[in-house]
Amino acid sequence: MRTGRALRVGTTTDMVRQYAAAQGTVTKRQVREALGLSVGATKHAVETLSRQGFLQKIRHGVYVFSNDRHGGQVPPRPAEREERIRRAMRINEKWSVQDIAQQAGTTESYIYKRLSTYRAKGWVRQAGIRKKPNGCVEKLWRLTLAGRDKLYKPVTQQEFKPDPLVLKVVELNRLVCSGLAQHVPEHGEAAKSLCREILESIST
Repeated sequence: MRTGRALRVGTTTDMVRQYAAAQGTVTKRQVREALGLSVGATKHAVETLSRQGFLQKIRHGVYVFSNDRHGGQVPPRPAEREERIRRAMRINEKWSVQDIAQQAGTTESYIYKRLSTYRAKGWVRQAGIRKKPNGCVEKLWRLTLAGRDKLYKPVTQQEFKPDPLVLKVVELNRLVCSGLAQHVPEHGEAAKSLCREILESIST
């Protein structure tokens, strides 16, 4: 399960996240060699990022960076969960708390909390009751016109973008490690330019 704690800037795990975001697809070996990490540190960082949904394993030892953190057993983040709830409410003319919880992949207690907020804002109203198989009854709800206007607006989630300095370092690393900087003049000039830009970024 996801730990729920935000990554601290400057940690080994954040460094791997920055590198993976810049590369797109990475292997553990590639991360280890590019960032100078130990096998253990690389394993821990990759596992943490996988749990949090930043990395998705596509085959043995190969991971792809993802801003859409839905996959596997990763629980939906707040913005994602809210959008699932809104979508479930929009596509059902009438619904119960249990209906929305099942369709949105969350708990009934959380839906009750959101329902309380939506009722206070005038976005939902009661729309009758329904008898359950066990003989109990449950309340049905529906969106008001105001609610439909509001809930049709998607909940945005800020996309993670790597630090521009990281992108420059990654590109410099590619040019040097591939031998292009040493053997192809134009790539050598590009590497020199990147070195100057990196130095300026660090100095300022």
